[in-house]
Amino acid sequence: MKNILTLFLLILLSINSNAQEPSIVVSTSKYNVVYRNIPNLVSIGFTTISQEYAVGCRGGKITNIDAEGNQLPSGQFLVLPGPTRIIYLDLYDYSDTLNIKHITEIMFYNMDLPDPELFFGGARPGSSCNWKETMLFAKYPPRVFLDNRFTIIQWEVKIKNKSYKGNGSLLRDEVNKALKKMKKDQKFTITVLIVGEDNKERTITSTFTRGEDII
Repeated sequence: MKNILTLFLLILLSINSNAQEPSIVVSTSKYNVVYRNIPNLVSIGFTTISQEYAVGCRGGKITNIDAEGNQLPSGQFLVLPGPTRIIYLDLYDYSDTLNIKHITEIMFYNMDLPDPELFFGGARPGSSCNWKETMLFAKYPPRVFLDNRFTIIQWEVKIKNKSYKGNGSLLRDEVNKALKKMKKDQKFTITVLIVGEDNKERTITSTFTRGEDII
C-alpha cells in the first residue's frame, strides 16, 4: 500500500467592503514540508469561492491523478518535488481565461525522508528484547507522524565477537540459539540495509539488550 504524507492547506477568501478585489488569507499545517522522490498528498480547502481556480507547482510536478489513473477528490493534489530545497504552490484565478491572475504562493521545504528506527520484534533500539523474536522491522516510532514503508534487504547480527548475516527481515535459527545462550542484560547489535519508498538505501545499526526468559 502506498503511503503518502498529507498536508492540509486552508485557503480562506474574505471580502473587504472598501476594496474591489478579494484578499486571500492562507493558513497552513504546522510544518510546511514535502519529501523528495515520493508523492505528497496536498489537500486544499476552499470556502466561499465560486470562481475557477488552478494550482501550479514551481520546483516539482503536481497532478490530481493518482498512480492507478483515478482522479483525486476535489481539492486534492499529488506533489512530486524536484531536487530543489524549496518548492512553491501557486494559486491562480481562472475565472477570466483572458486575464488569469496569480492569487498567492505557498512555500514548502523539500526534505529527504527521515531515517526510520530498527525494531527487533516489538523492541525499540536500546531496549530489552525477547530472544525468541525472529522478525526485524524498519519503521517510524509513534512520535513521528509518517507511515512510509521500508524494506529490509539484508541484516547482520553481532554477538560478542561472532557475526551472523542474512537477507530479508527474518532472522535465522542460529541467531536465536546464540541469543538464548546470552546472559540477561548482555548487549548485541543489529545492522540492516534498507530501502524506502523514495528508493534511497540506508544502513541502520541498533543495539539491543537480551531480556529475561519468558515462560
